[in-house]
Parts: sequence; structure tokens; C-alpha cells
Amino acid sequence: MNDDSHDLQRLFDDASSLPPDEQFVQTTLGNIRRARRQQLIHKLLTAGLVTTAGAVVAPFVAEATLTTTSYLTTEAGAILACACATLITWRIARRALS
Repeated sequence: MNDDSHDLQRLFDDASSLPPDEQFVQTTLGNIRRARRQQLIHKLLTAGLVTTAGAVVAPFVAEATLTTTSYLTTEAGAILACACATLITWRIARRALS
């Protein structure tokens, strides 16, 4: 077991058998509300940070995508056509020699 489990077990062992008083319940509920509020704030800040980072990076990603697409349609297209022509020529020559 981890330390939290031991702490919790010790708290239960040390606790009296009387039901908790109203102040204890209110304090516990307040702590739970505070923890939930902090988690919500953390989630909202994280979402805002990710959204802002995405908005900043998006134009650069779009530009890189357009550049890559342009290269693939012009330069790589010629390279691919040359490679296909080479393979076809090699196959024709191989058949002729066989």
C-alpha cells in the first residue's frame, strides 16, 4: 500500500466512533468543492494553452503542407515518371535478352 492508504487507515483508526459534527462535514465539503474548482481551472487553462498554441502553429503547418504538396506535384512527379520509365525499360530489356 502507498503512504496515502496508510494515512487514511491511521485516520480511521484514530477516529472516534461518534458521527462527525456539522462543522467537520462543512469543512470536508468545502475541501471537495475547492479541489474540484482547482481541477476545473487547471483543465480550462490547459485547453486554452493548447488552443492558443494550435492557433499560433497552424499557419506554419499550412504553409509547410502547401510547399510539400507543390514539390510533390512538380519535382517528385518528374522523378516518379523517370523511375517508372526506367523500370519499364529494364523490363523490356530483360525480356528481350531472355
